[in-house]
Amino acid sequence: MKARILLTLLLLASVLGAAEKINYFPRYKVARLTQEQLATNAPAAIVLDGEIYEQTESLLSDLRVLNSDGKALPYLLEKMQRTKPVERLLPVPVRIANTTRNDDGSVVFTLTLPQFLDNLVRLEVISNSRNFDRKVKIEFLGQNGEWRTAADDRPVFDYSGTYEFRRTGIAFPPAGGKQARVTIRPLGESELSPVLRLLNGSAPHADENGFPGSRDSELNVTDLVFLQNNPFEKSVPATREFTPEVTRYEEVDGETVIGLEAKHHPITRFEIQSDTPVFIRRVVVLGGSSPDKLRPLLESSISRLLPDEQPAIELGGEMRLNCYEIRIRNNTRPPLEAPSVSASGPVYQLVLLPPGDEALRVYFGAEAPTPDYDVKLLLRRTGRTVYATLGPRHNNPEFRQGPAAFDTRTLLIALAGGFILAALLLALKIFKPFGAPQAK
Repeated sequence: MKARILLTLLLLASVLGAAEKINYFPRYKVARLTQEQLATNAPAAIVLDGEIYEQTESLLSDLRVLNSDGKALPYLLEKMQRTKPVERLLPVPVRIANTTRNDDGSVVFTLTLPQFLDNLVRLEVISNSRNFDRKVKIEFLGQNGEWRTAADDRPVFDYSGTYEFRRTGIAFPPAGGKQARVTIRPLGESELSPVLRLLNGSAPHADENGFPGSRDSELNVTDLVFLQNNPFEKSVPATREFTPEVTRYEEVDGETVIGLEAKHHPITRFEIQSDTPVFIRRVVVLGGSSPDKLRPLLESSISRLLPDEQPAIELGGEMRLNCYEIRIRNNTRPPLEAPSVSASGPVYQLVLLPPGDEALRVYFGAEAPTPDYDVKLLLRRTGRTVYATLGPRHNNPEFRQGPAAFDTRTLLIALAGGFILAALLLALKIFKPFGAPQAK
């Protein structure tokens, strides 16, 4: 009896110590570190690529990293960060030294800067007027006494109504000087402003926006503010861009319908490219596992008030769906010219303690639960992280259809069953059957 109990406990110990089998993971990739990277003894990171996103579960739970001995290595799944200079705009006090009004309706402001500045990047036009539309020219007086143009014929406008169009700031490449000259002029009779393009051909829209006839109202400038860029280094989430496959494109009842297949890539925003220089549209975004299982995700608007703008749809969170559908509501307006869609989202990486191996295998593509790893040491990691190079995809030669041998839940069930079996065996040993003959 003691031998049977001992055998049962040994079997239970072998069950609890069994490693998860990898033969039900259909594919893997090899991640390589250089000898120089291994010599640093620093934590290693494996950046996931598009193929892994397309073949993994939505929560990225089916990822396993094995070393050359076939031992699973604990990892921490996190969004990759990168350090980049971030723009920090600070107002620069200026004094309007002179104001000249010309017969063509233009106004020229001569501004005195507090000192010679060479990192000015933006001008804000402060006004108490609404429903205006102007073009602006910005010049700076250099140390050689010559005026240099930083921005020419850049539009500023402010219209209110059912739709609001507001653009009173002008960005330009870094420039500066000891004096500035700002010329604000009305549009010529033959010029068509961005706002007029939006309202063109639709009198009801023009009435809604308070558009007074063929020209706009007077512009009363109360102040001009220059902004100086003082950038600083900041850690921000890294992003990757890709182009989803277009599976459907048609015009239906005043809507442009674009069907997309994203193959589970993480997405936080869509960008709409079009040959239409100026537009504003309402959009509806749907998503799901297949084209016939779509659900509404958001309703928003996209607009391009200037030709150099890039309209974007912010999803308000990360999505990892297979299919999307973007419906652009044109109503009575003509559809956008040659629209196309690109997407962007976060970059994920697997962070491991110094692996000690030059080559690691990253298995993926199975319906597997999230591994229950102890990541306390990973959370306390210090020092610079080195990055492994991820190679092409390989099929697992030991692949077998079936679930994992053991996960955390299976081990707990096996543990409970083992204790129950051991208790029964002990009970049979201690409490013998009644009426058994006693040895003399």
